[in-house]
Amino acid sequence: MMSHHLIIGKAGGATVQEAIAARCPMIVNQVIPGQEEGNAELIERLNLGAVVEKNKEVAEAVEMAFEKRATLWNEWRKNLKKVSRPDAAMKIAELVLDESDCDFPGGKAVKLFETSPSRLMRPVQPAGGGNGGNGAQMLLCDFHIHTNYSDGKLSVPEIIDFYGERGFDCICITDHLADPKRLLGKLAELANCTLGQEQVGEYFSVIERERQRAWRRYKMLVMTGIEFNKDGYTRKTSAHLLGIDLKSPISAALEIPEIIEKIHEQGGLAVASHPHIMKSEWGKNTLYLWENQDKFAPLLDAWEIANRNNIFNDIGLKRLPFIANSDFHKPKHIYSWKTLIHAEKDPEAIKDCVRRNEHVAITLYRDFATAQKGAKHGFEASTTTPRLFEERLSLQAVNH
Repeated sequence: MMSHHLIIGKAGGATVQEAIAARCPMIVNQVIPGQEEGNAELIERLNLGAVVEKNKEVAEAVEMAFEKRATLWNEWRKNLKKVSRPDAAMKIAELVLDESDCDFPGGKAVKLFETSPSRLMRPVQPAGGGNGGNGAQMLLCDFHIHTNYSDGKLSVPEIIDFYGERGFDCICITDHLADPKRLLGKLAELANCTLGQEQVGEYFSVIERERQRAWRRYKMLVMTGIEFNKDGYTRKTSAHLLGIDLKSPISAALEIPEIIEKIHEQGGLAVASHPHIMKSEWGKNTLYLWENQDKFAPLLDAWEIANRNNIFNDIGLKRLPFIANSDFHKPKHIYSWKTLIHAEKDPEAIKDCVRRNEHVAITLYRDFATAQKGAKHGFEASTTTPRLFEERLSLQAVNH
């Protein structure tokens, strides 16, 4: 099914669910009364294909799907992408394994192994070992990540596995949310480059579900965030603001100081996103916050001193609090600037370091060990660049 454009058949439960998992639009040509009526209704209600009553209508449905440059077929595929859960069986198995503890003498439950489809089973480190239990440790973080809820390539679950398999300690997913009062914001939403206003609630729910899975499987912290887009017609009237570790939605229609206040009310971080000219990447420059730093520096918790492959030296020269992020949109963006924080693996401890601008460092991420595994996802690492130091001590800028 994953290699075909359409499946034509009766509305059997297994067939319909496998087609959805494979993201293959379906044309139902027979519905047996009873359970299959619900399966056919699912296809129609979610607009994942078509239901026809007579066999001669099948050819008409196929022609309709692919006419006008396959407009209808592409719509079906888009809808399937929203509801498809191709890794559902794996997630269920992982949940069962995560909840399966073995009782050892003395009554202490110890988890023997953790598993991943991309690596062999490995012993889990006992609590209190390795990095000193709950003590401070060097944490690899990325606080600026986009998914296919806006203009990213990967889904939220794919992001979790992508970062988790690479040993990250803390990430924040920050999809775009545009100001609906601005023309450019309306156009960006219509082009599916930002979160739709009606998607925000679902977005928070999905990240919360995946946050729990990320901790169970990878011991990785996941925060919910938003990149608030205030796009004007010039770079000096445009601003992007990161809200990190949000607990509930915030309207992008508010003025920037109001958004910052709402972020702080939730205990989150307000960070200026790529506040300087982006020299090594194509994209819209957003200089409004920097041009008005006297007004916003007292309000913001940090500024992006590095974004993707760009470094903004003026932030360091002015001794402003900083973090570094990949501004991740697709797999190759993992090889970029990241933040290192020396703290306990706890969201409040991490945010406290950023606010105080202490024990924060940046590093260029290189992971040669996963280059071959990543190549099948459409990207490759350079064999001439050093891999990320296993002890994560490759600090490029440090503030104590």
